[in-house]
Amino acid sequence: MRLAQICILFCTVFKLGCSSETSNVDESAFINEFLRGWFASELKEGAVLVIYDRISIDDFTRATSHSEFSESLIADAIARDVRLGEAARSLCDRNIDGGSIREMWKLDVGHVGFDEVLMSEVFLENSDKVDLGWDTFYKMFPNASGLITLSRPGFSEDGSIGIIYMGVSGGALAGHGRLYVVERRDGRWEDADWELGRSWQS
Repeated sequence: MRLAQICILFCTVFKLGCSSETSNVDESAFINEFLRGWFASELKEGAVLVIYDRISIDDFTRATSHSEFSESLIADAIARDVRLGEAARSLCDRNIDGGSIREMWKLDVGHVGFDEVLMSEVFLENSDKVDLGWDTFYKMFPNASGLITLSRPGFSEDGSIGIIYMGVSGGALAGHGRLYVVERRDGRWEDADWELGRSWQS
């Protein structure tokens, strides 16, 4: 049996064994809708969304390798629902490497970007004085709701399930992050009834 035939057979029997990048969901539109929904009250009150330009799920993978994180997450997801497993694999595959939000997405939700230069100037240079870094941050962005970090979203093959990591830090001991699972219902992305992966809070 030729290699191509073996690959087709493998993917048929073990559907999640191959990357599931068949969804045609518009990532930019998804991110805009997700942020508008999650920060609806803050945006209504005039808050500024300050978004870290580097796409990352490092908060989840820091304590382990990406492959170990992926295997655990996908196994947990597929045990609950095939579509959830597809979306989990898509999330992991899309976030192997970092990237720039400016280059990846077109965001029309009100926001400002926080790039590597600002990260270095505000936080890394004040690494021994974390509170000073946050004081500087809020002087620059007085209406900010914190510093937001996002991953690339992952989607099920039929485009009905989406998973995205979001972390929000507002101070030295004021942050949280987790995976958000949403489902496409009547043309809108809504919270799904699944909790996936671990979360962090400081």
